[in-house]
Amino acid sequence: MKLIRFFFPPPGWRFPVILALGTLLGLFGFAFYISKAYSYLSDNPKTCVNCHIMAPQYATWTHNSHRQYANCNDCHVPHNNLINKYYFKAKDGMRHASMFTLRLEPQVIRIKEASHGGSFHAPVETARIVASGIDLAGNARLNLSRLLASLGWNKEVPYPDIDTKEKAQKFIGLDMETLNAEKRKGTYLRP
Repeated sequence: MKLIRFFFPPPGWRFPVILALGTLLGLFGFAFYISKAYSYLSDNPKTCVNCHIMAPQYATWTHNSHRQYANCNDCHVPHNNLINKYYFKAKDGMRHASMFTLRLEPQVIRIKEASHGGSFHAPVETARIVASGIDLAGNARLNLSRLLASLGWNKEVPYPDIDTKEKAQKFIGLDMETLNAEKRKGTYLRP
């Protein structure tokens, strides 16, 4: 009982403390309502458009057959348990809220790493990344050939066989069985 009384203010401070707490609670509730924070508790894809930057991705998703089978959270939020799902949503929501408040958000969202959903969400950006990668690989081969020729190498340079996705994954050392098992369990999160 003493512990509970410890948190109560003295009689002369009760009204100011109640007023201050009520004001803070009211401001929090107002910010929660204005920012539509309650919408992030759902799986509705329209939530992603609360931020103006996501409008092109949402428009692409709504005009794609992918919308019949999956919503945003099916791919972008962990599903191994309810606590982890809402922890991730809260953490990501706080990150987004702080970025938008401090004006740190990029005006154009770019894919940072290979994404299995890239062709659904941003087909033009995915094609740009693939095309630039092919161009970079061609330039690297040309530069390597010039360097080797300047050193007197005139034989063919062996390149790894990466004709298929599976061969490329094996060549770069990805353990796809483990990664796929983690995805199925819901314990795999992209960095």
